[in-house]
Amino acid sequence: MRVDLTLDLIGAAPTRLIADLAREKDVDLSRLFVDGGYNLTHGFLAAYDAAAGVVVGARDVARVADAVLGEGYADLRLTPREGWADLLSAVAEGAAGRPHTLIARLPHHLGPEALRPMALWAAVAGSPVALTGTPDPWCLDCVAEAGVPLILDGTDLARTPRRIRVPTLTDAEAERMAEVGVGVELTDWTQAGRLYDRGVTLALGRGFAAFQPLDLPSRLHEAFDWDDAVFRDLDRRAFAVAVCDDTTRAKMKEMTDA
Repeated sequence: MRVDLTLDLIGAAPTRLIADLAREKDVDLSRLFVDGGYNLTHGFLAAYDAAAGVVVGARDVARVADAVLGEGYADLRLTPREGWADLLSAVAEGAAGRPHTLIARLPHHLGPEALRPMALWAAVAGSPVALTGTPDPWCLDCVAEAGVPLILDGTDLARTPRRIRVPTLTDAEAERMAEVGVGVELTDWTQAGRLYDRGVTLALGRGFAAFQPLDLPSRLHEAFDWDDAVFRDLDRRAFAVAVCDDTTRAKMKEMTDA
């Protein structure tokens, strides 16, 4: 698998790098780490917010992008902040030519007052947007007016999202998603075999394992006996639901065909 449409910049950051950034800023994050990994005792959001708190400037963002991006293509998520255009440039600098698209991640738990300026920053920059949870209608309207690709939680297609994010789908829902060509980001990878067999376009990647490293291709091979041909097919299907521009899409195709 060389196409990852689920990669979160903070969630994929190595513990070593986050610890280094914390030391540089004289921030004590010792309780965030345990046995070489992240301590999720207090929940994913608490760990995520703590790690994000030390990735504050363009230089930090560039370093994290360099650390998390591989040699394939990634749709890469980051929660917007003031100076979003500078962060876009910083990620591009850290990527050093590796193909990617930066998506503005708008997490529902922050609330409308925080999310609305984020939606505006993304709209002005023309950034694709991923809204988690039940989306704020104002943010949805802002994204629609900007005409940028949209990723949503749930199975509602009224806003014509490029992709949806769900734990699984019923057979009827799977048939509908396959028919309309909407990409599906599964939060339960064990459902991938059934839905792939039903023709659903799956967006798979390290988003399953934020803060918890997971060799997903090995798991999928073991569970469903998927071979290289299936993984190449997954990558090819992902082209249609990636949020990249046409130039990047052409590079992706060349990469996968090779």
